[in-house]
Amino acid sequence: MKISLCMIVKNEEKNIKRCIDSALNIVDETIIVDTGSADRTLDIIRSYGSKLKLIEYKWENDFAKARNIYLDHCTGDWILVLDGDEELICDSNRFYEKLSSTKAESFNLHWLNQLDNNSEMDSFAYNRIFKNSGYKYYRAVHEQLNIDEAKIETLSDDICKIFHYGYTNENVKGKNKIDRNLNILIKEYNKNPGDPFVSYHLGATYAASGDYKNALVYFAQSYELGLAKGFGAYHFELVKRMSQCIYLLKDYWLCIDFIMDLLKQSKLEKYTDLYYIAGCSFYQLKDYKCAENFFVKCIELGERSDYPTFFGRGSFLAELMLARVYNDAGNTDMCKKFYLKVLEKKKLLNEQDFREVTEYTKNMN
Repeated sequence: MKISLCMIVKNEEKNIKRCIDSALNIVDETIIVDTGSADRTLDIIRSYGSKLKLIEYKWENDFAKARNIYLDHCTGDWILVLDGDEELICDSNRFYEKLSSTKAESFNLHWLNQLDNNSEMDSFAYNRIFKNSGYKYYRAVHEQLNIDEAKIETLSDDICKIFHYGYTNENVKGKNKIDRNLNILIKEYNKNPGDPFVSYHLGATYAASGDYKNALVYFAQSYELGLAKGFGAYHFELVKRMSQCIYLLKDYWLCIDFIMDLLKQSKLEKYTDLYYIAGCSFYQLKDYKCAENFFVKCIELGERSDYPTFFGRGSFLAELMLARVYNDAGNTDMCKKFYLKVLEKKKLLNEQDFREVTEYTKNMN
């Protein structure tokens, strides 16, 4: 069994060596399409010599076109796709064993999006390993493979997962990712305004820029279109982001009503993030009893790998919110209990939460 690593890159001098090195021990060939790097990216790629095949390509504002170029050069039985700002963590023996025995055509990999604080991660699952059977990409941005979803499985994250570093503030601003994606998405939207997938990604891009009003417009449109036409694999992420967007716009009762309707659906009833966002809304409304119930439910459900999630909402972040709830409600004993619980996990906290917890426990002592 032969595995091909495929990448498209541009100006990834800070990340690309980490990415390539993380995958070299499990792949047999590496094909990289560079779309116009002006930094040291090309020098780093060439330093690997014959281990890598480099294809220089003039960018045409179309990710699918760029990706389909490397597919034409693959000779492996399986294709692994990474971006230059990612890192693969893989148990090679179990990885080979799974690929050798499966009837699936493709696998989603858990993708952990590293944010600015080391403890902050979003988790998704993306189609990154597939058989070299003539599949092609489509869509100019947030490109998709033309594989039947029924033939795609999700690989356990203890076998293989991806860490992504490209959405820290420094990387996003430095590469103008938001403006680039927004321009492409608006063109796609104008061609087909009835595509819920494009509306969802427009909402996500506006949200990433902090424009939550426009984000909610497109999230709502995607949701309505999805109800009429059916949702794709992005459904879980859509309802989470839409709920978060309503919360950030401070329409707390609307957020609660929306989430309560979502939780009536059997496929969403164990979605920890929805309980967490609803709990935060009740907290903002000073309904401490309801907030308590929702954060306790978060801990009961725990961290889940079957939904795209924000790490900590099923554990230490819910405990931190409970500490705040009990503090504001005047329940000193329970407040102390949960701040001490969170203190045990201080290495997982961002800087602001860490200061809050240490300050409280210092005063308590």
